[in-house]
Amino acid sequence: MTEEKKGCCGEEKEENGSCCGGNHEQGTCCGEHGHHDHDQDEEIPVLHLELDDGTEMPCYVLEIMDIEDASYIALLPEGEETFMIYEYQEEGEDVKLSNIESDDEYLRIATIFEAHFDEGAEEEAEEEE
Repeated sequence: MTEEKKGCCGEEKEENGSCCGGNHEQGTCCGEHGHHDHDQDEEIPVLHLELDDGTEMPCYVLEIMDIEDASYIALLPEGEETFMIYEYQEEGEDVKLSNIESDDEYLRIATIFEAHFDEGAEEEAEEEE
């Protein structure tokens, strides 16, 4: 997996190619990407995920959050509206992403991310007024 900085809006898949059991080829996955507006000068980190077929999928890093005793990352594949969530660990300079195995755990973490994104959108709207 490689990381780069890129302009606005565009995950690291584990070796089995799936994040939450969703089928990325058919467009079903984890959650809807809500309002996500960036200053044009802001650089968004991009992770390039290696898929099972050896191709790479560039994904924008939306957020990394520490929740209880683990870190999680929300990624948005370039050109998509649905974000994916993985457990996130840094090992030296390497990043390791792992699937969230439990559906209940995944839904709990996804709800936390969605609330965080909604809160950010509300704050942006208030700042514009």
